[in-house]
Amino acid sequence: MRSPLILFLLYMLVAPIARASDDPYLDSLWAAYNTPGQTAEQRLRTLHEIVDQARYDHPDSAHALADDLLRQATAIGNADLIALAHRDLGGILETERDNAGALREFRLSIAIWRTVGDSAARRGIATALNSMGIIHKNAGRLDSALALYRQSMAMQIGMRDTAGLVYAHASIARVHEVQGQEDSALYHYTRSGELARIVGNERM
Repeated sequence: MRSPLILFLLYMLVAPIARASDDPYLDSLWAAYNTPGQTAEQRLRTLHEIVDQARYDHPDSAHALADDLLRQATAIGNADLIALAHRDLGGILETERDNAGALREFRLSIAIWRTVGDSAARRGIATALNSMGIIHKNAGRLDSALALYRQSMAMQIGMRDTAGLVYAHASIARVHEVQGQEDSALYHYTRSGELARIVGNERM
């Protein structure tokens, strides 16, 4: 059981997003999280969605919640959720510009998902590889970024993960654009847009 001090500190960190009346979707996630009668896994998957939604506007709160997600996932021994928490932490550390920490968390998530081996784990690995590629690209390591993007894309093609391929093509396009490979960049941007329309992704 957590000490009263830990519970109080966690509350102080997450209270700002728990009261996020300016974000109806985040409010709906908190309502779902607090719905009685759920399994621990259901609640933790909703907590992951809260972390993912909050990490840009409320990074400190999202970090505390991701730490809590990792603790709870470890307590119930759910490898998929443990890996998901590490990937969440990787994304948050990237936002905080802690690239070394982010890469460490992404590698941990991949190592854990490889022990699971189901389709959800493969999608998780592909997403983590793409996130690692972004860090390499932002650091100017374009060749290693492309290698990571291509690993991610190969997995997504194998799974027929159209939604994931939207981001894989866009990521490769950005690198080729920086490298001056305009024809290849245009191809990948166009393909990303085509797939985005198929899956209804309006952000791409």
